[in-house]
Amino acid sequence: MTILGLRNHIHGIIFTPRQEQNTLLYMLVPVVIQLLPVQ
Repeated sequence: MTILGLRNHIHGIIFTPRQEQNTLLYMLVPVVIQLLPVQ
């Protein structure tokens, strides 16, 4: 996933109801962890 795709993902999470937000956030954590060493 590209940085732009990640940003779009985050924007989607921000505008999602809280319950789904928590679920998407947990799904996003491994992606962020994989991107951190790259940056």
